[in-house]
Amino acid sequence: MTVHDLVLDAGGRLGRAGIRQSEARLDAETLARRLLGWDRARFLTSRGDQAPAGFLEHYDRLIARRERREPTPYIMGSKEFWGLDFEVSSDVLIPRPET
Repeated sequence: MTVHDLVLDAGGRLGRAGIRQSEARLDAETLARRLLGWDRARFLTSRGDQAPAGFLEHYDRLIARRERREPTPYIMGSKEFWGLDFEVSSDVLIPRPET
């Protein structure tokens, strides 16, 4: 199965879990890219790439956490804010521009 197929499936799972569809698709892509170490350009140009060995098992665990409404930055362990990358966990608030 391709990475893109897995991301589409994961986006559907997140949507069925009650996450807005646009957010669900972005979260599914963001988690896949983080796991693979890909930037967005690489993701967009790799439509036919097969998922590497071990990817699905780890990705499924990340998606399951998001299905339980855990914020994506907590799952990833970081959040970009004003051009800086901050390490985050459930022990801290997630940086947001409006706060």
